[in-house]
Amino acid sequence: MEDKSKWSKFTDDLSKVVDKFQDKMEEDKLVEDLQESIRDITENTKNILKSLSESIESSIKDEKIKSASKELISSIQEEFELTIRNSKSKFKELINLSQPTEEE
Repeated sequence: MEDKSKWSKFTDDLSKVVDKFQDKMEEDKLVEDLQESIRDITENTKNILKSLSESIESSIKDEKIKSASKELISSIQEEFELTIRNSKSKFKELINLSQPTEEE
């Protein structure tokens, strides 16, 4: 009877370890998906701003308007890049907070 109890406990413990491993794998996959989405959004936004700048350069004849427009786009791009940098550091902090310690 004692052997059955030991095997039952072993099986339960093993099942818990497997469940934790699967949860960790799913969490890692979600983090990877989120990181990839952020990279895609960042790249797409940069391309949009570059395209907009090129369109302004080629289509607007008034130099004053062209210059003001390009300054505005540059300002938007700088703010976007600052937001991305800040978001990356916050994202890393959140990931580190959610990581279990070795003792868990």
